[in-house]
Amino acid sequence: MILSQEKLGVEIVETNGPSDEDFRLGTSLVLAIGRVASAAFHQSFENAGPLYTTPVFEQLDEASKVPAVDYQNVQRFRSEFLERMAAHLNDFDALLMPTALVTAPKVEESDQYLIILSRNCIPWSSIGFPVISVPAGLTSERLPVGAQFVGAPFDDGVILAPSSALESVTEMPTP
Repeated sequence: MILSQEKLGVEIVETNGPSDEDFRLGTSLVLAIGRVASAAFHQSFENAGPLYTTPVFEQLDEASKVPAVDYQNVQRFRSEFLERMAAHLNDFDALLMPTALVTAPKVEESDQYLIILSRNCIPWSSIGFPVISVPAGLTSERLPVGAQFVGAPFDDGVILAPSSALESVTEMPTP
């Protein structure tokens, strides 16, 4: 089925933003902030190290060594990213992009795709932008793909209408 913009009641305008660099830095920023916050929280649990898995312990240990200057730089980028994306959304009601850059991997391969699967989603949570992902069809291999709509802060309602419209015209098999 081919979807027309008229059928959905939307106008689609291509944009160059956010850039690949925005997504790369946005993902790094979320990982840095999240890990440092986790390390600060877990410091209150004295002698809990042996209770963590090795990867978790190593991540918390590394995060506890992040210099305050580096953490402040991450927070500065977060503020700049928020301002740039808010300004970008002044020109649009919402951004539409794939939820993931790749189709669903096999379960046993999913760990190696973790960042690439969530790359388009991660940055928005760090700056408080509302996002919704809806089914957008199937690939030729019958794997599901999703589309996500991103709105400006406190503008959740704007992304509900187009996401509902897309979902209502997307044919998905029933289990």
